[in-house]
Amino acid sequence: MKKNRRFDRVAVVGTLLAFVTTLNYVWSSGRVTGGTSQLFKTIPRGGAAYSSDQANHSVYWAWAVLVVGITLANYGSRVEFRYRRTALLLAAAVLIVVGKLALASGMATFSIGIPLVVAGLICLVAAIRSRGLATGGKPAAK
Repeated sequence: MKKNRRFDRVAVVGTLLAFVTTLNYVWSSGRVTGGTSQLFKTIPRGGAAYSSDQANHSVYWAWAVLVVGITLANYGSRVEFRYRRTALLLAAAVLIVVGKLALASGMATFSIGIPLVVAGLICLVAAIRSRGLATGGKPAAK
């Protein structure tokens, strides 16, 4: 007999990967270690590049967007929540976009960019398979 689960394990894995990657970003950004992060300092944008050289610190919008992505993925990991599929799709979009920006910056590719893209893809897979989990594998009644 199959036991009802409260959490989607695939979504939890995506959430944890995004969380650990964000912790790595915070740690490497210098807030903890006293160093500076170069991750989102210069990002190519339409052939040109813009730079945030105001101070030796990481970009706060990157932290905020990562926290939003993690929060959405965490919400989507609960099977019984009504808007879990929407939350997982939004989390996937946010994590993939931030991961692609990290890859485009050319810095911290393996430590931040690729894990965020993978976490976003995991959230996308969880969103695709979410309908079957909520109804026990049967189509939802209309």
